[in-house]
Amino acid sequence: MDLWAEKQGITLTYTQQGNPQQNAYIECYQSSVEKLSD
Repeated sequence: MDLWAEKQGITLTYTQQGNPQQNAYIECYQSSVEKLSD
């Protein structure tokens, strides 16, 4: 993935573990998907 992103001119940025405020959109999406799968 890193090599592909580099070739595409994309910089990957990682969030800090245990800090959902840094990726709130994904956390919200994941929560919604989990609720639907119950």
